[in-house]
Amino acid sequence: MGYDDWYIVSSIDDDTWVISEPHHPECSHFYLLRGINPDGTFDNVLIDTGLGFFSIKPLVESLTSGPVRVLLTHTHWDHIGGLRDYPDFAVHEAERDLRHPPLPLSKRVLRMVATEENAELPEGFDLDAYEAYIAEPKRVLHDGDRIKVGNRTLEAIHTPGHSPGGVCYFEPERGYLFSGDLIYGACLYAQFHTCDLGQYEESVRRIAALEGVGRILPGHDSMDIGVDLPERIAAAFDDLKSKGLFKKGTGRHDYDGFSINLGSPAEKALLAVAGCFDALLS
Repeated sequence: MGYDDWYIVSSIDDDTWVISEPHHPECSHFYLLRGINPDGTFDNVLIDTGLGFFSIKPLVESLTSGPVRVLLTHTHWDHIGGLRDYPDFAVHEAERDLRHPPLPLSKRVLRMVATEENAELPEGFDLDAYEAYIAEPKRVLHDGDRIKVGNRTLEAIHTPGHSPGGVCYFEPERGYLFSGDLIYGACLYAQFHTCDLGQYEESVRRIAALEGVGRILPGHDSMDIGVDLPERIAAAFDDLKSKGLFKKGTGRHDYDGFSINLGSPAEKALLAVAGCFDALLS
């Protein structure tokens, strides 16, 4: 399996594409948005950049022309892999240096997560040369910032919980919500030592209350999720709280169409020292 088979491109509309990596267990999605400037030229943004096993530039250039900026939903490894192609990126201030714990991942850990669940790596990909991209962002985002993309406008909504600088991007005119790792229809990871359950719940409830959302465009797994998913996740949090289980170390909890991973007791102990442990072995 090589470059031509690794990425799958689907149209959301004439100026919006989802680029997916379905052959890896992460099943990452990132998005290309094209806007039109008054002079007829194109302005473009990528929301996240995927795993970065291959250069994404040839693919992006086959879809659009003009400058391309990146808006990150957060800085976990599976969202920043393509930044080498597009270093003009923006990120929330809480993750501005790409070095909030547990980043940057050492090569040892990056190899481990890249090959998770015995993932089939693509032909031509050099695992030994694969490393995290670390650079300064061109723009630091804050809650409520508006980003112009030609004739399109996105609103940055700070949604911490899964990570400190998590951001959802909302395009009111089209009703698109790009939800990153906050909302998607699979296993939601809330067990990491950088996850904050109180913030996670608050962020989910904020998105659930957002008016005008016509489609949720997630960072992973199924693209076919309903706009009621944030409300259902919030209800699951209520259920866990009623049972005294809304805390790290209580395991994985399955619901209709998604699950919430709060980690095992052993995982909770290991994650508490993960940053220091990784630094010693990197």
